[in-house]
Amino acid sequence: MENVITTKSRKLEQFFYAHGVTFLSCHKDDEGMTVWTYEDNEENRHIVDEFKIGLARLAEKKGA
Repeated sequence: MENVITTKSRKLEQFFYAHGVTFLSCHKDDEGMTVWTYEDNEENRHIVDEFKIGLARLAEKKGA
């Protein structure tokens, strides 16, 4: 499948859900982890970037 974003992160999956974005598909990998697949488009890349910024903020606060 081309042009997709995949994640094993339940938190990122929930973040997509909170933004009203549903996954294209999901499956279990060889380790039993759920892998979610999303369309790779500008909006979804923005959501991923926003998620990463939030994680960085949390890490910064923990380090302070």
